[in-house]
Amino acid sequence: MKIGEKFKKGRIEIGMTQEEVSQVLHVSRSTISSWEVNRTYPDLDMLVSLSDLYDISLDVILREDDSMVQQITKEVKKSKKRRNWIIILCLILIPIVLFLGYQTWRANQVVSPSQVKEVSLELNGEELSAQSEVTATVTIDNWYEYSGHYIELNEDKDTILIQFYQKFDISSDKTEEQVTVPINLDDLSNSRIVNIEIMGFNNNSRKNIYELD
Repeated sequence: MKIGEKFKKGRIEIGMTQEEVSQVLHVSRSTISSWEVNRTYPDLDMLVSLSDLYDISLDVILREDDSMVQQITKEVKKSKKRRNWIIILCLILIPIVLFLGYQTWRANQVVSPSQVKEVSLELNGEELSAQSEVTATVTIDNWYEYSGHYIELNEDKDTILIQFYQKFDISSDKTEEQVTVPINLDDLSNSRIVNIEIMGFNNNSRKNIYELD
């Protein structure tokens, strides 16, 4: 007995029409009809659903129907290939996504003080003022580009703190940037500056670049 005939017999034995079966399985009535006349075959998942609905074991359904067995074998092989490709793509894409996400999260990373060298101070007058400038050579890491600086006074108002920033840019190579930082602080005239320091991430590392008399 062909598999389609087994489907039809099982449906009749439980007293259901093709329309009723199609509603239970969420397919069209013409699909049920096509299965019963062996025009097409259900996929593996639908075959299990039909087996449960008609209370017929898969062994009984597949017995004596080599064409259906061959189709299921092909589907299993395709499923395995698809699963293998998905695993390979995940193994490739997940590290890339994590890396790019991490670098984006670290946008505007603070440059380490050890990457700042050749620092000079131009007073542009007789004493330190808002017209004074600090010039430095800042080494920017691979895959980063220079993105700016930040300058402030410490709480004791005796030290100028400078931070340099770099942001993620996958197209950039390691470079050295010549950077000029204006000492344009509002309350500079009310302060007695004795030091200028390069500040690292979270104030954990500092580099004293000037001690003023």
